[in-house]
Amino acid sequence: MKEAKDRSEALSQAKLSFLANTSHEIRTPLNAIITGSELLAKIPGMSNEQIELNSMVTQSSHALLALVSDVLDFSKIDADKLELETHPFVLESCIDLPFEMQSFTVRRFNTVSVIIVPTVSEFQSV
Repeated sequence: MKEAKDRSEALSQAKLSFLANTSHEIRTPLNAIITGSELLAKIPGMSNEQIELNSMVTQSSHALLALVSDVLDFSKIDADKLELETHPFVLESCIDLPFEMQSFTVRRFNTVSVIIVPTVSEFQSV
C-alpha cells in the first residue's frame, strides 16, 4: 500500500513538473508575440484594418497566456498546491473577445453576423 502511494505521489509530481516546463516553453514565444504586437501598435500610419488585426493578435495572445496559466492551475489543484485569489471582474469582458474576432471575419468576408446585446452588468467578488 505504501509503495502504491509513493508511486502515485511521484507520478503526480512528474505531471506537475511536466506541465510547469511545458507552460514555460509555451509562454516564452507567446510573450514574444505579445511584445511584438504591442510594439507594432505604436507604428504610425497603420490602416484601421491593420490596427484591428493587431489588436486581435494582442488580445488573443493574452487570452492564450491566461489559458496556459489555467492549465497549470488545474495541475496545482490536483497536487493541492493552488492558492486562490479573489479579484473583481467584468463578466462581459471575458466573453467579448471571441465575438470581436468573429465580427472581424464577418466584416471581411461578408458572412452572416449574430448580434448579442449585452445584458450582464458588472459582477464583483464578495
